[in-house]
Amino acid sequence: MEKIKLRINPLDWLIAAPNGCSKARASEILATFSSPPHVYKFTGPGELLRGTGTDSTGKQAFAYGGGYWVDGSVISQIDANLSQYTGWLSAKELQQSARAKYRAGSAVCEDWNDFSQFHKMKIPTGETFEGLAGAIKSQPIRSKMNKNDPKTPMLMGGFEQVYLKVRNPFWIYEAAPL
Repeated sequence: MEKIKLRINPLDWLIAAPNGCSKARASEILATFSSPPHVYKFTGPGELLRGTGTDSTGKQAFAYGGGYWVDGSVISQIDANLSQYTGWLSAKELQQSARAKYRAGSAVCEDWNDFSQFHKMKIPTGETFEGLAGAIKSQPIRSKMNKNDPKTPMLMGGFEQVYLKVRNPFWIYEAAPL
């Protein structure tokens, strides 16, 4: 997917129409990035991926309403890295490893999403949209853990996160779980 950096302040972009949010909410969104993100114009073809399983209370994540997505090419990178273990690990162990690598890189706390379902956003050739993109900040394995305690197990983050204010529902499809 092609992306072009736009000369727009991320905070201004988040609070502007369409679908702008409050400054407080914008600050929460910006805090999910490990370094200052940038606003980009994306052009298809391409894919974004979102875990849409349930949280620890049984609430289903929104495929169409959620703003946080990860570049879909991450899955092929994970598969390529794990392919060296084919024959050494069972198919189930490889699947568990892929899910663990995705959770670590996307820094999605275990109590936020069980990754029982995924959705892909398939961006057609030539279609464009704006998004806020940058590296995902690390998170504790569970959201209630103290991220400032050096003993707290952390999810490393680091995958590119794309935050979208506007999503085309006709581009979103259920994807196979990892």
